[in-house]
Amino acid sequence: MLREKQLAFHITTKCTLNCKLCVSMIPEFKIRGKAKHVPFEQVAAEIHAVFSIYDYIEDITLSGGEPLLHPDLVKIIDTCMEYRQKFAHARIFTNGTCLPSDALLCRLKQFSPSLSLVIDDYGTGVSDKTEAIVRLLKDNGLTCRINCYHGSNQHCGGWVDYGSPAIYRGYSETQLNDMYQHCHVAQYRCIGVYNGKMTNCCWGIFGKELGYMPLPENEMQLIDLLDDTISLEEKKQIASDFGKKPLWACQYCNGFDPESSQRYSAGIQILYNDRKSGT
Repeated sequence: MLREKQLAFHITTKCTLNCKLCVSMIPEFKIRGKAKHVPFEQVAAEIHAVFSIYDYIEDITLSGGEPLLHPDLVKIIDTCMEYRQKFAHARIFTNGTCLPSDALLCRLKQFSPSLSLVIDDYGTGVSDKTEAIVRLLKDNGLTCRINCYHGSNQHCGGWVDYGSPAIYRGYSETQLNDMYQHCHVAQYRCIGVYNGKMTNCCWGIFGKELGYMPLPENEMQLIDLLDDTISLEEKKQIASDFGKKPLWACQYCNGFDPESSQRYSAGIQILYNDRKSGT
């Protein structure tokens, strides 16, 4: 039986914010004109593929970018909930800038407590709809989790700086293994899916999508979920190896040691564009 702790479906790289140190590299997606919603049909195929590989996942998340911008979010939720016997909880992560639609509220009520909203709150002037979202949820008999990312007591101490994905670090094998053994993302097995690809670190997925972090030949660390020439057994084998050895992407990263990595204020806005359009 193949089980996993946590898996995130990144359904969009469109966002209402432009955060410095964004692990999803959203500002760069915008600069390059590559920010997009993953089409519903593709997300649905990713969901079906993931649950053909895994027998059970403790927590799944719908993330981005800002998932509340996705025009087919409710249809994506419905597809996920087809597999609700194969996961414990589903969460939608939002940045406190978008009010949930009536259709989303309906699904949150229908599937509660298996489905819930998580607000990453970056404070006044950034996550300016947090209070309104909380009130709206309360009016509908719902609650949410709020991760506070402003002030002096930020969630997890704030964000870390993963560094430039364009720079190959040249770590020795010893350095690489040491970094990997102390990396929160690797050891907590934060599996990420975006644009048909799945691996043990969303940093690697987004970096590769932007043309960084070339995957070495014959290095089977990233699964193309939509490639039917790769057998299900091969995909399961790669997935079962997640978390066992450093990724190719580690050579393009500063790492995330929960004990020693310096923390920075989250949600600092750069490259400010039209938040309403999410572009």
